[in-house]
Amino acid sequence: MPSIRRISVAVLMGTTVVVGPYALGAISPNITLAIDIPDLPEETVLSDAEARELVDLMGHLAAVPALAPLEQTTGRDAGALLNPALPLDGYGIEADAPQWWSEVSLTTDQRRNWLTDPAALPDGDLSVTRALLAYDHWDPASSGAFARYVADPTEGHVFEAPIPNLVGLTNLARLRLAKGIEDGDPLPALQETRHLARLILSADHQILYPLIANGILGLERRAYEAAVEQGMLAPEAWTPLSAEDSHRLRLAVWGLTAVYLGQAPPDAHDRLVAAGHPLLGQCGALAEGMAAETLWRANTSLLWLEPETTARIALLDRTLETSGCALPLVRQHWANPAWSRLESFAGGPSSAEDYIAAGTMIAVLQLPGFRQRLAPTLRLDAPSAFRREKDRMADR
Repeated sequence: MPSIRRISVAVLMGTTVVVGPYALGAISPNITLAIDIPDLPEETVLSDAEARELVDLMGHLAAVPALAPLEQTTGRDAGALLNPALPLDGYGIEADAPQWWSEVSLTTDQRRNWLTDPAALPDGDLSVTRALLAYDHWDPASSGAFARYVADPTEGHVFEAPIPNLVGLTNLARLRLAKGIEDGDPLPALQETRHLARLILSADHQILYPLIANGILGLERRAYEAAVEQGMLAPEAWTPLSAEDSHRLRLAVWGLTAVYLGQAPPDAHDRLVAAGHPLLGQCGALAEGMAAETLWRANTSLLWLEPETTARIALLDRTLETSGCALPLVRQHWANPAWSRLESFAGGPSSAEDYIAAGTMIAVLQLPGFRQRLAPTLRLDAPSAFRREKDRMADR
């Protein structure tokens, strides 16, 4: 954990003043404001060995059948079925045509016992999973509530923007697999759930998408094991994603996110590209990097004094051009960084102290060197997530 440096900021005469080696003050008579600014953690980037490991991970995952990209033979977008059913997180935006599976709320016992007591689960029409087999990709922004928001986004940082709520898809997968076990016919349920997970992987608007897909593939593996144990399925009839490859997928997502957040060696991305492996979860990781950098660009000045920052922005620009990632919402915020000014991000000051706090933060962000101590508070700590996942693998 980073240590905390408490700074007392003297506020004098409506101007910005340096109070100490890491303290900046801003501005109102007779106010002293205490601000907690974390020191940079000792390990804020992936090590060189971890960057090499990321290349190997991408190579391994490229050969895992459960994670293979869907072949777009029909060009049919599953958004026709999924987008109207999904509400958006934030802003209270409801689904256009909610389905029972997208609104159902499972109890703790139902989630815990879904394989041992499938009859206790809510019952309803699950034919959508079979219908989805006819679709070869999913664009969450092609129709529905999210498409309308993307067409006319509210100003404010991309982190505040509403996103499709994917909990319903996890419920759908769990319910379909449980129904397969209950009926003694697990194979179609496994096939349909696998296709759903691969559709979610194809969406890849945020790092959430591969992580949700990975969770669904974990449910699939548990249903496979139950079916084999109960004699419903021969072991060789299906190959689930292994627990080890599930860990590797999460490692890859966090590692690639670290690359696009500037939390990796400078040549980490070049190594990945040179290896020629598909970059699983690239678009979501790129979106995370662009969102964080948008916030940085909107609230900092003198970026030319930080070569590492200008290099990071250039990498994101190049990758956006060459990756084929759609990312329509992130692109709009990338083109309009003024939307992400901190005063907008905070919803506007509600008191004099809030005003001073926002002003002080903005003032700190203007000075190279000073502002680097705020960087960890404005972006995900992907390297730590990467290392925690490695620890979990080691504990298995």
